[in-house]
Amino acid sequence: MLFKKIEILMNKLSHGGMEQINRCFTETEMVTNFSEKDKCLLVIVSLLLIRVSTTCALNAASKEDEAKALINEVLSENS
Repeated sequence: MLFKKIEILMNKLSHGGMEQINRCFTETEMVTNFSEKDKCLLVIVSLLLIRVSTTCALNAASKEDEAKALINEVLSENS
């Protein structure tokens, strides 16, 4: 269910990227039509991607202990 919501949100943003979060075009004007929930979801997904990237970089730099600590921190926040 959460994946589907993220997929739909990302599809809304796919052509304009992150800049598109504050604008959307109607036939005659530019309007904001993203809900606060959509904005929050995008921030959460972005933060998760940052953590995944950081964990991979730490692991590649042979800092497995720091990578494991980050993973454990994320898991403890979501339990």
